Amino acid sequence: MTIDKREFLTDEEIEQLADALEDGFRDDYIPGMEMRKLVLGNLFETNPLGDDAVYFPVADGLNEERLRVATSRDNRDELDLFKETSWETDMLWRNAFGFNLDKVEKYFRSKHDEVIGEYKRRYEKYLSNGDFDEAYDYDFGVFSGEPDTFEQWVEGRIFPYTRRWFERHIFTLIKEVRGSQRHLSEDLVAEGKPVLPGYWLEKLVVSAMQLGRMVEHYRWKFQYESSIVRRKEQSQKAGSGGGKSSSLAREARLEAFMFAIEQLADLFPRMSEDAIVMQAFENAAKREEKFWKVAPGQAERYVVPLRSEQPFKRRYDAIFRGNA
Repeated sequence: MTIDKREFLTDEEIEQLADALEDGFRDDYIPGMEMRKLVLGNLFETNPLGDDAVYFPVADGLNEERLRVATSRDNRDELDLFKETSWETDMLWRNAFGFNLDKVEKYFRSKHDEVIGEYKRRYEKYLSNGDFDEAYDYDFGVFSGEPDTFEQWVEGRIFPYTRRWFERHIFTLIKEVRGSQRHLSEDLVAEGKPVLPGYWLEKLVVSAMQLGRMVEHYRWKFQYESSIVRRKEQSQKAGSGGGKSSSLAREARLEAFMFAIEQLADLFPRMSEDAIVMQAFENAAKREEKFWKVAPGQAERYVVPLRSEQPFKRRYDAIFRGNA
């Protein structure tokens, strides 16, 4: 499969989109207060799509080291509750998903502006040639004969699920949201009669939900999808024999890693969970250096399945979570 480079987001676009979404935990009880953003990397394994960030008032002091301690697995119990709460943990209860509509609109308006000139040039050429497309000869009230407007012409030509298709639909949804907001904020009474506020409210809700879905899918598709496709193809090319061999080797490494952790179990809780995991990984690697050479130093890569996949999870939890 050939990947079209036009279907990638550049590093600059990725950064612009992340800035527009403004994901992060916020300590913003006081409106208008100047906020500082601190990017902490991937603190939580459950946030694979970006770095974790906290926003807090500039006047407040934030101890980054204490925040990292507060978010470590050592401070999480078997019910996924903080063992110890603090000012740092209090910052983390808020919903970390952001969405700055003004910035999102600016981003997608810029994508619209990049191509709108070329679209209009081709539309003018289309009109001057009189080369009307019979594909528009529908009989159900949408189009009748050739497209009547530039908008109809564009909508009939953008290939579905491409970047340009996503960007145009997202920009259209933003305009629908803005239009609904405007209608709801205007005087809802004309000549003594109500002007359908329910219609505009429903349109605002539906358009906003579609907008949120499409923006997130846009980021996923054009930032990560091509890498996933390549990895899937590589796996398929390796063949069932190679896949089976790789799976057996993975299970053997996990078993060796788990055994090494169990040998250090008596050190917990005097020694932290993360410290035991790192030491156990080093011990396992030293015993079978050749066995581990394909993944040197990747303790985090192997500890995730130990914490989440049976039968290893049961043994792991018996040590660190107190669950036999």
